Amino acid sequence: MYMMGAIQVKTLLMLTSQLSGYPIPTDVPLPEIKVMTDAEMAKEACDGDLLCPVIGFFQHPEDADDHKEHIGIAIEDGFDLNATAIHELTHWLQYHNWPQPHDRRCPREFLREFEAYEAGMRYSVTYQHAVPPKDGISFPGTTCPYTEKPWATYSGH
Repeated sequence: MYMMGAIQVKTLLMLTSQLSGYPIPTDVPLPEIKVMTDAEMAKEACDGDLLCPVIGFFQHPEDADDHKEHIGIAIEDGFDLNATAIHELTHWLQYHNWPQPHDRRCPREFLREFEAYEAGMRYSVTYQHAVPPKDGISFPGTTCPYTEKPWATYSGH
């Protein structure tokens, strides 16, 4: 495991703010981003299960043992580290900009994930020249039953 450098975190945070539309709070320290191996991610995010499907997370301070927020990202083949960081930094910005950031009910939870996946996709398309998927993008881990709503799919437009 290693900590992502402050310059890279600041750069990605500025991009995330631009892509997500959320301002960067000035009254909190920069988030720490831990870059982990699959085994380290499995230990921290999945109780040691080596089949851990998680590639990134934002740890809320009230959920952390040490009450310190941080972001974890796995080094995973086929996944872009920066795009994953953009996704998790969007959650960090949501946490610091939304009223009642602990509210995890639908449809708010779906919106939380939609915005994070959209910011990651915008990063990939804008800065890495990726082609958006023709069938839209999925939102793994989102179980809200609001897929009939207009914000439920992203077609790249």
